[in-house]
Amino acid sequence: MKVVIAIYSHPEFYPPTINVAEALSDADHEVTILCSNNAKEISTYARSINLVTVGNFIYIRAMGQRSTFAKAMHWLSYTWHMRKLLKGSEIIVLYDPIPLLSYRIAAFFLNKKPRIIWYHNHDIMEIAQQRKYSISWWASKNEPLMFPDLDIFSLPAEERKAHFPMDKLKGHYVFLPNFPSLRRYGSESSIKSDTEWRIIFQGSIGPGHGIEEICNLLPMEYQGRPIRLLLKGFVSDEFKNKINAILTYRRAFTSVEWIGITKYEALSLLTSSCHIGIAIFAGSDVMNQTLGTASNKIYEYAACGLPILYFEDKHYNLYLDKYPWAFATDLKEESLLYAIEQICIDYHSLSALAKKDFLKDLNFEKNFVPITNYLNQLALSR
Repeated sequence: MKVVIAIYSHPEFYPPTINVAEALSDADHEVTILCSNNAKEISTYARSINLVTVGNFIYIRAMGQRSTFAKAMHWLSYTWHMRKLLKGSEIIVLYDPIPLLSYRIAAFFLNKKPRIIWYHNHDIMEIAQQRKYSISWWASKNEPLMFPDLDIFSLPAEERKAHFPMDKLKGHYVFLPNFPSLRRYGSESSIKSDTEWRIIFQGSIGPGHGIEEICNLLPMEYQGRPIRLLLKGFVSDEFKNKINAILTYRRAFTSVEWIGITKYEALSLLTSSCHIGIAIFAGSDVMNQTLGTASNKIYEYAACGLPILYFEDKHYNLYLDKYPWAFATDLKEESLLYAIEQICIDYHSLSALAKKDFLKDLNFEKNFVPITNYLNQLALSR
């Protein structure tokens, strides 16, 4: 069957989207991904996946700085591309409210709509936080209106169901956690330094991840091996200057390494070279408070054999406290030092347990089975 996957950003920044596209491609579907053109380096995707990018290249954060007119023109172009791709398609997979709004407009001009409409919400877009009459505002208004038309609705966190009109959903709800794929992580070997301890944070580098608190412990060593902090991903000039000021004061510049944005398929090799993953989310918004199964980086660390540091609260304890390789911290100095020391003491055993849990349960393939089964049921019944 012909499948269109629509995401407004680029799938390089949303690895679960890549996992779904590759799984559908493996099932002999013809898959096209529609996205914006804001990834410089692109991973090699599975066979039968066609990537359609809209517009000239622009960094993802620069998109938000465009004029209202430029944003509107880009969205209209995106919607026009969707309309073209939808002709003859049988399944449409829509990620987040803006593509859902584009689908509503594009489908209006189609004689034949896709047989199966699947909506996956990755980022909750609260209307109160959107500028009135912006595209995001209209997308937020439209989102609940589409539930009577959805065949599948999925979320990466069960707690987020409370934010959606589940009573209006026509079709089937499926919980789909953001776990990494065996395709990209299953055979990754763990080649780790024995001369230093490497702690990595991967993602959008900013406040609320314990980075400042860890930098205030540097320079530091354990069992004669220095600790190096790797910061992988986008960082604003303001936050980078703040971290550099801490490192200057503590004379710890050589203890931190800044790594920019790379393509997703290069990430596992870098992560596997490290020993501890920072999976700390201390924010108080809905997204940060529901990331126990929705943060792919937590489980990418585990897939590479990294024990993790996570923020101690009831939500994260619910999902992570049962794993011996997950260590809670309240971000105070004593708590951080204790967690890091405990990981280093029994590192090889904890690393093996993390990898084992990923291979057994915490992988995308195992958790995608309900979606596969339901798609097959829908295809046979229509």
